Amino acid sequence: MEEQPVFTPEKLQYVLDEYKDMLLAELPGQIERIILFGSYARGDARPESDVDVMVVNQRFSEQT
Repeated sequence: MEEQPVFTPEKLQYVLDEYKDMLLAELPGQIERIILFGSYARGDARPESDVDVMVVNQRFSEQT
């Protein structure tokens, strides 16, 4: 029997939406993009998989 990932697609979407809302509230006008990558993005997450998220922030981009 194949083990299922910890987050169902619906639960993952809920968690990502909550994270996005928190970021937008804390950093208004600064978030350019929020990107899901890794096993959850590919659709091959396993129980030990983490959730990989990249946040592109305007202010950080200006400092580099």
